[in-house]
Amino acid sequence: MNYDPRKNQRSSHNSKGGTAYLNEYHAMQFSEKTAYACDAPYPPVQVAERNPRNLQYILPYFAAPHGEFTALTQYSYQHWIVDAKLPELSRDLMGITKVEMLHFDIFGRLVILLGGDPKCAYLRNNRATPWNGFLLSYQKDPKQMLLMDIKAEQDTINSYLRMSQELKDPYLCAIFKRLALDEEVHLNLLRKHLNELG
Repeated sequence: MNYDPRKNQRSSHNSKGGTAYLNEYHAMQFSEKTAYACDAPYPPVQVAERNPRNLQYILPYFAAPHGEFTALTQYSYQHWIVDAKLPELSRDLMGITKVEMLHFDIFGRLVILLGGDPKCAYLRNNRATPWNGFLLSYQKDPKQMLLMDIKAEQDTINSYLRMSQELKDPYLCAIFKRLALDEEVHLNLLRKHLNELG
């Protein structure tokens, strides 16, 4: 079953504001056509049902070691580190950070809709572990930063596209497909900067 925005499924659970808040957020952050996100509209933040299994799939993308909270914090750190010597890269890292912040918000809303608690924690050896700054890389060499970021973006794209195929909830599938488009924009931008560094 594919998500069809023309159909209103009354049984679904949706986040307050639905699609409108996402596209308003996008317009507020990026008043002009942005280089940091795909310009396709975001699907509504809603789920077909409160499914505990789907919740377990979503939680790692929220605040786990390779989740969106880690990504936006990692890019923020790198933005500060390279700002003095590579201002264009610094600017683009902050642009990417703003998009990852939106992704983080989407996953937080999905956790709520699926009946979970959006804590900044993750399961490690079946125990709740608080998210912490040691999950970041504090690499300061720009080339090594970019190589790490490129791998992380490619892994994220692959994971999002896989989830869009495996999940049975059409709303979640649509969200994963759309977020993957943003990550592809990030991947191409990071590759451009890597090529410029030589």
